[in-house]
Amino acid sequence: MSQEGSDDIIASNAGSNGRPKAYLLMKPKRKLSVVILARERAGEGAPGVGSLARELLELLEKGE
Repeated sequence: MSQEGSDDIIASNAGSNGRPKAYLLMKPKRKLSVVILARERAGEGAPGVGSLARELLELLEKGE
């Protein structure tokens, strides 16, 4: 698990055993989480699951 800097603590964890990928991103103080499960690898120029999770978390925060 890693923590990224911001006003809130952000916890993330990523995993893969080949093709399937899993990514968890949380802001516990705000009670927000994003979980992404993917079967395919991102194509060249496509955002990775971590980038997608951060964008979704930002959208959730705006909707509060």
